[in-house]
Amino acid sequence: QRRPSAAPPLGPPLEVHPWASVGRTAEASLAQPAARGAWWEVALLELQPHAALVEFLAFAERDGAAQRLQEWVAWHRLRPAPPRAPSDFLHATRAGEGVQLWWEDAWWEATLLEELALQGDREGQGERAEPPARARVRLRGAAALVGAPQSVVCGQLRPAWEWRLVEGAQGYGEWVAPCIAPVGVVAAGEPDGGIPPP
Repeated sequence: QRRPSAAPPLGPPLEVHPWASVGRTAEASLAQPAARGAWWEVALLELQPHAALVEFLAFAERDGAAQRLQEWVAWHRLRPAPPRAPSDFLHATRAGEGVQLWWEDAWWEATLLEELALQGDREGQGERAEPPARARVRLRGAAALVGAPQSVVCGQLRPAWEWRLVEGAQGYGEWVAPCIAPVGVVAAGEPDGGIPPP
């Protein structure tokens, strides 16, 4: 059951968000300073000209509740779910470039410091071990307060996706990342938004 609708916040009008439809999965950022630099998965429940009512899949309405938290989120804090990254995107990512790290139920901005080599031969077996590849990253934004660089499994990383509208072409947008050519051009009225499903 949805909470009573409060006045949604102001933002760009709905016409510039043709990817949005009720029931679609998207990503939302939060206004709180402690959440700066993170994107959470949400489901779009209701669309208004300046905001959408969303359900945060990671947050319970209250401790122990099965119902997920629902809030109005301004359009400038919403974006479609990004496409899947190529499995080898880290090979095209240079040290110092941005990535996003899956941490605390959200995708957080981070900087790639280095991709770590796989472990050497298994002792006495003469074959290469195949553990998950790892990388060292430093979190950005509010998450940087957690301290030192972290060694993470590369499967916890994705490109530093940024969603932007294509200038001069209302209803079109694209995903860009430092290591990947723009993808996911969206035509107004396309039912799937032109973005491949994850």
